[in-house]
Amino acid sequence: MPPKVNQNITDDLIKALQDENVRAIFGGIFDERVKLLAESVNFLKQENDRKSAEINKLANDLSVAKSKICELEAYSRRDNLIISGLPVVSMAEAVSTPGTNDVSTGEHAAATEKAVLALCQHQLKLPITPSDISICHRLN
Repeated sequence: MPPKVNQNITDDLIKALQDENVRAIFGGIFDERVKLLAESVNFLKQENDRKSAEINKLANDLSVAKSKICELEAYSRRDNLIISGLPVVSMAEAVSTPGTNDVSTGEHAAATEKAVLALCQHQLKLPITPSDISICHRLN
């Protein structure tokens, strides 16, 4: 018997949905809901477009900033000179020389400068003075 009851309910529901008044009520409810959903979708689309434009602007700004940083780094290295194979001074001389301590070698910047001056003046015969050097560092 239950299948007959279900069939009757289904038939009654189909008949009710075919009624113009019921369709108008449901249509109004659905139209209202669809309208709210469409407004939400349009708002989210506009917000997404704004965010995409902001992301594109920020990505462009970042690219410009990176380029400027590269230019500044290159400019700051324009006077750098890298000397390979410069021997480390004796540890006693390195420790006793005042100045900024280079922890990696135990050698002060002043000791490194002294070694660079000795190389340039004695071996390369270049007229270099301490005023020609801004700072010396050992690279690892």
